[in-house]
Amino acid sequence: MNIALINGSPRAERKSNSAILLRFLKSKLGNDSPVASYHFNRPGNSEYFQELCGMDTLVLSFPLYADAIPSHFFQIMVEFAAYRNRANLQQEILVYVLMNNGFYEGRQCNTALRIVRNWCRRAGLVYAQGAATGAGETLGFLKQTPLGHGPLGNLGKAVTALALNIIERKKGDDILFSPNMPRSFWQFMANRVFWLPAAKKNGLNRKDIYRATAPE
Repeated sequence: MNIALINGSPRAERKSNSAILLRFLKSKLGNDSPVASYHFNRPGNSEYFQELCGMDTLVLSFPLYADAIPSHFFQIMVEFAAYRNRANLQQEILVYVLMNNGFYEGRQCNTALRIVRNWCRRAGLVYAQGAATGAGETLGFLKQTPLGHGPLGNLGKAVTALALNIIERKKGDDILFSPNMPRSFWQFMANRVFWLPAAKKNGLNRKDIYRATAPE
């Protein structure tokens, strides 16, 4: 069984939360099946379409953008579907999704997973399962935390379940979850680590962030 791990994040690999998720997943897949990794961070990757059509399993990993799929990656998906339809390929390929979003709740990814389901129908692929975590921006700060422990408890369970289904070529229900930390703590850390430093960098302060825009 050949497995393709596809990173659809527009970020560079070293800054990509999607890459972190795929590394966690790869550690659970074992060594029995060949695994190939791809990073599509810009349009124009059609040279890999033939390789992908020879895979048994595709794992898509990407961040949530405006309740959907990053536009560059969605364009690649559309082009890949057209390629498969033109070639009239019949090989069964299972598709799994492992994604993250910046909200606390993993359920925010539900619409994007439905888009992938519809894309699979259009491309002649088999949607097998999706797993999505909230608070994706915390992943880069938890690199020293073992998968399945502390804030990564729910993520560990989801990745393990997804990996098992990939290995056994089984379908499963989507798994949408939040990190193992209080929402209030996540919000506090998001403000301290991201929003307030970003505001200061752009010449703003805390009051500017909360100030309502005056009507014109």
